Amino acid sequence: PAPAASSRDDSGCLPPKTNPRFRGPGRRQISGRFRVSATQNQPEISGTAGDHTRFPLTGARLDFTPPQPIPLYLAARGPRMMSLAGELADGLITHSLSLPFIEHVVERVELGAQRAQAATADTAAPRQPSDCSIAVWLEIFLHDDLAHARDVLRPRCRYMVGGEFDPSMIPLYGLDPAAVMKVRQAVRANDPKAHELITDDMVDAFSICGSVDRAGDRIDALRSAGVSEVILSFGPAISEHEIAEVGEAMLSFLNR
Repeated sequence: PAPAASSRDDSGCLPPKTNPRFRGPGRRQISGRFRVSATQNQPEISGTAGDHTRFPLTGARLDFTPPQPIPLYLAARGPRMMSLAGELADGLITHSLSLPFIEHVVERVELGAQRAQAATADTAAPRQPSDCSIAVWLEIFLHDDLAHARDVLRPRCRYMVGGEFDPSMIPLYGLDPAAVMKVRQAVRANDPKAHELITDDMVDAFSICGSVDRAGDRIDALRSAGVSEVILSFGPAISEHEIAEVGEAMLSFLNR
């Protein structure tokens, strides 16, 4: 049979109408706290939406027994969710390589851990900021020609720059708010030329590109700032062999 048609575009990204980061017709935005209690194969999840209605997942369970407890990571771009991760989660997944932004993330995680400490009577093992691993999700394209690498990444960065997030984060990304808003308007309009508005600074804020040495230096800077994990997105056209080559090159640099 013919392969199913993909809703992704040439950059490997979902367009706004299907991308969960964007609100569309009939999409209900849910916010609030979730409580997860689980045995190894029988999690029970409940929460409250913005209107305080409950949506229990009665009988939800995994189809397998994990060999060890599964860490729960919270994806967040705003300060309150970052603090919630520091308070409750095993890890936080966020975006941007900007060091002022990473400093802000670390501060919010620490604030969440302090809130957990104040709320618990377990003084023997109080919540620590290090209990929440900080992971940065980013695009990557390695090439000795930096200008070429940035051009390759512009389309892949447009949803990251033009997505829905707290505008107060824009200065922490090191970006011009007016320029970001132009990208956001173009993305919302599904403008096929939105990537042409992506500047070099925008590419550098959300991706690693250029030579192996440049990429390694940027990852080293993240590690020094408090990031413990990176999640690399390679785009739609890369092979497993090419991914392995990038991994070997990066490990060789970071371990030397």
